[in-house]
Amino acid sequence: MRHHVHWKYDVLVVGGGAAGLAAAVTLGRHGIDTLVVEKRPAPSTWPRATVISTRAMEHVRAWGLEAEVRAEGPDADVWLWECASLASADDGRAVAVGYPTREQAARVSPTAPAVVAQDRFEAVLRRHLTTLPTVRVVSGVEIADVASTGDGVVATTADGRTLRARYLVGADGAHSAVRRAVGIGVRGDEEGVLTGTHAVVRAPLAEVLGEVRFGLYWVTDTPGLYLPAGGDRWIVAPDEDLEDPDAIVAGVRRGAGDPHLDVRVESVRRVRAAAHLAESFRAGDVFLAGDAVHRVTPRGGTGMNTALQSGVDLAWKLAWVLRGWAGPELLDTYEAERRPVAEHVVARSTDPDGSRRDVATELAVDLGARLPHVVLPDGSSTLDLLGPGWTVLAGPRADAAGLAVVRSGSAPVAVHTLDTRAARTLGLGADGTLLARPDGVPVARCSGAVATPRPAAA
Repeated sequence: MRHHVHWKYDVLVVGGGAAGLAAAVTLGRHGIDTLVVEKRPAPSTWPRATVISTRAMEHVRAWGLEAEVRAEGPDADVWLWECASLASADDGRAVAVGYPTREQAARVSPTAPAVVAQDRFEAVLRRHLTTLPTVRVVSGVEIADVASTGDGVVATTADGRTLRARYLVGADGAHSAVRRAVGIGVRGDEEGVLTGTHAVVRAPLAEVLGEVRFGLYWVTDTPGLYLPAGGDRWIVAPDEDLEDPDAIVAGVRRGAGDPHLDVRVESVRRVRAAAHLAESFRAGDVFLAGDAVHRVTPRGGTGMNTALQSGVDLAWKLAWVLRGWAGPELLDTYEAERRPVAEHVVARSTDPDGSRRDVATELAVDLGARLPHVVLPDGSSTLDLLGPGWTVLAGPRADAAGLAVVRSGSAPVAVHTLDTRAARTLGLGADGTLLARPDGVPVARCSGAVATPRPAAA
């Protein structure tokens, strides 16, 4: 790549993790000219997170990637299974960790949580980005400085190139160079509130487990946590601080209940997890997302999911402003709406009991304020009706002609007439209407009248 090349994009996304990729996918699907730069020359092969939440999977489903993502992991419920050893898993018990079973999820969503390692999930998103013509991804580019110009952002790379964009999304991790460059501080524990050893091993543990399939396993006889990471790959977090590969192999064999199990250690890492929240989510035309703005420990499995959802939320709002569908005040809603969620997950991740939570409370946080899932006569969901602009859901006797009126300068409106049962379930009645943003958040309800689009920030 030549030096001193000047790129001009609508949005520059710094960081190719979950938040940056989700933002880029959302921007690309809105046709926004986007450049993604990633410091690493190649993607990480460390599994990291292994759970994709219900709401995150709803976004994945909307992108048409659900089957491809699910193929990367086992068909399992995201509960913790406690057992004396993996070989005696049939005698174990399930413990709630805040995620619904597939049966519970079916009552509130057209999809369910997935057990998929983060590296494999991100690989699916990167492949999808290659199908979006307005998105370009460049690896091995490190950002050294960022400056706002009043009508855009100028980023300087470590090797002296200049990148120019109308907006910049800093999704470059917990030690964000973008955050430092724009002078945003953080509050929280930066020294580490959770420490230990994580190992990635190859072992036929699914065969040992038999028919028991869950997202996490806690073994009590030889204390340790086991997380499936795709195929015969597992993350093992022993209760004792082991780093020697031979000791880890011996520990896995004891935990599995098979002294002759074939175990191969791929890598071992010392983990020092911290938690923090940025003092601000933006500085002018620079916005922070993912770990750059809300870092959490592994407790609760919320880090990747919160990052992805923040990336999506910020991106659709940037797209609306760039397309002239909303004024710049819409961007103020990013921090207003996402900070309470970030505060919740940061606090949960620092709670010693944060891994074990009831489903209802955490599912409500995950799904947020989006409209209810109602199964339609063709088997689809009301969430499937959402489009890139306004979506109007109307009862069977609502004024469909009036609903199609689009306010000057606003986003397009898609009108969907529901059957009587679906309309009643949404509380609309036969002549009622509901107006929703592209993220499914209702902003207006009317009964017997036309729902006129209001500012997206409403």
